[in-house]
Amino acid sequence: MGPSELLLKWSAKAKVFRDAHYAASVRLRNLHYMLGFPTIILSAVVGTAVFATLEKSVALGLRVGVGCISVAAAILAALQTFLRFAERAELHRQAFAGFDSIVRDIELALALGDQSDVAATLRGVSKRFNDLGNAPELSWVDQVVQRARTSSPVLTNSTLISEPPPPAAPSESTSV
Repeated sequence: MGPSELLLKWSAKAKVFRDAHYAASVRLRNLHYMLGFPTIILSAVVGTAVFATLEKSVALGLRVGVGCISVAAAILAALQTFLRFAERAELHRQAFAGFDSIVRDIELALALGDQSDVAATLRGVSKRFNDLGNAPELSWVDQVVQRARTSSPVLTNSTLISEPPPPAAPSESTSV
């Protein structure tokens, strides 16, 4: 396999991971909003209801209702804290940006067609792939969605480990 073919293979792999991390970021950000907005609204309703009932006695049903809403708001807030959707979305966004950068660099190297610097490009891309091995794992939901969109294999961080770059080209002044 020549350097250009290897770059094309790595570009395809980076595109699959880029798209999967982008989809994961969007999904987690949406979950953050779906959990966060109701938490805010329920907390505001409880706070308003408590202030409205400070000076007058309220029916038992209303007090139970406000108490249930208060418990629901506390549960949603606890889930939001525990599941860390916003933090996880940001980690996937950063991984997306890293893979997108790799794709752009490979496309630039292929467009320039400069064979003299291909070995250095391969080493640099290989190192960046290995660095992105610390990217957050894609959940099974993200993997199923990605496999449905493409014919990609299972996406785990261990599939990021790429084959080593080819050895450096021998110098022109080889001794016999």
